[in-house]
Amino acid sequence: MPSLHEQILERVHLVLLEAGTDAEDRVERGRTDTPAVDDTPNTNIRRGSGAFEPFADQIDASAVEFTVDCWASGDDWESAADALHMQSHAAITSDAGLVPLVRSLRCVSTDTQGAAASVPLGRVSATYRAQALVSQRDLTRHFPT
Repeated sequence: MPSLHEQILERVHLVLLEAGTDAEDRVERGRTDTPAVDDTPNTNIRRGSGAFEPFADQIDASAVEFTVDCWASGDDWESAADALHMQSHAAITSDAGLVPLVRSLRCVSTDTQGAAASVPLGRVSATYRAQALVSQRDLTRHFPT
């Protein structure tokens, strides 16, 4: 069984594949390079940090972070990447399948970065933080919200 962190990432990946965003089926996990212009719009989900704090006997409050990179190209890449982020955000925050996994989920920061290419290309990166309760002994086991 994967860790709670991985369970959340798997769910977000599935949600974005099925959401019908401008990225269509170009939703990836853990991509480390810049997509080609022909591969945009594109969404990439990257694992972020995790933190644990004591909550109760044998239970920790876990903060799980992940980043959604929304890539777009063209002269208006920033606006297109922002629109893709808004589509992705709506899908992630309204997904009923995440409800049993997390107590809360929110976007905690955004950032942009352009990349050198023959056609302007860049991304809006949105970092999300999910909070959940997990077993201190088994990080795959979470407690319902």
